[in-house]
Amino acid sequence: KMDVTMNLNYFNRDALRLQFDHQLPQREYLHQGKEVFKNHFENIINNLRSTYDSINYEDLEFIVDKIYESNRVCFAGNFFTQSVSMQLQIELSYLGKECSAMYPLQQQLLVIEQLTKNDLIIVSSIAGGFMISHPDVMRAISKSQAYKIVITQLDEFVYSDMVDMILQVGTDHHSLIGKFSITYIFEVLEAMYHLKYGTKNINNRKE
Repeated sequence: KMDVTMNLNYFNRDALRLQFDHQLPQREYLHQGKEVFKNHFENIINNLRSTYDSINYEDLEFIVDKIYESNRVCFAGNFFTQSVSMQLQIELSYLGKECSAMYPLQQQLLVIEQLTKNDLIIVSSIAGGFMISHPDVMRAISKSQAYKIVITQLDEFVYSDMVDMILQVGTDHHSLIGKFSITYIFEVLEAMYHLKYGTKNINNRKE
């Protein structure tokens, strides 16, 4: 119950900027709904385009290789990014990779504290809310021996100098439209992992 309440509070705090950059349109602009719809669409396209142009393919391949080499993969973040990462987790679990995610914060802390240098932590946060709201978790992550990757719109955040890799996505770190770029990255990672390592496992099973 406490975990659900916490996530609802975070959602309510960010609700006004969740879809339309900082605030929802006023009721008197209802007749301009088509223009609002168009602007929102263009903001999403610009965010995705910026991500596509700025992310190196080699960085994505490095993350895929790091996932494959790690004994355990821990996904940390708030509710939305945890949900987005689920499809990748399903692919990894199907291929025999031990994953952990979607835990309440206290359980996330316990999992993080048990990780070793042979493990991997992937933190995802659209606008950095996870890093700001949970310094205790970020502190535990910074102290972990596991390899640490952060996917976010920010280039600097609490303990940013203590992680091993920052994959910066999107355009405006104040905008939660970046959720589309976060989703895009996880889907690309899933596809790349399947192509590079999933087909290998499938062929091995056939043999």
